[in-house]
Amino acid sequence: MKIWVKLFLGFAVVIAIISIVGFISIQRSQKELEKTIGEGASVAASILLEEIDILNHSKIQIIQEVVQRPVIQRIISESNKEFELLGNIQAYIAEKDREWTSVPHKEITPLYAGNSRE
Repeated sequence: MKIWVKLFLGFAVVIAIISIVGFISIQRSQKELEKTIGEGASVAASILLEEIDILNHSKIQIIQEVVQRPVIQRIISESNKEFELLGNIQAYIAEKDREWTSVPHKEITPLYAGNSRE
């Protein structure tokens, strides 16, 4: 066998080995990177969910404190009494819903403004 054929085959084998090792290294690096990114995203999501949970609990606590105030209790009681006097509560609610949804988007009505008591 001539020397140039031996050199060519030698270089071909070296190039093939380097290519295979490079391919395997890239595959392993990609899997490791995906794992690392996934773990980081999972940790970030957990932290965010904890913060949202804390925020929600604090808002619930505030709402619970507000609805316990005597003035709010009085308003709720008056509203309940007004609803008890209505003949057909479902018809009243359906009418208010129709009023609510039939108004153009930017128009402010008494119902939007909170003056829905008639």
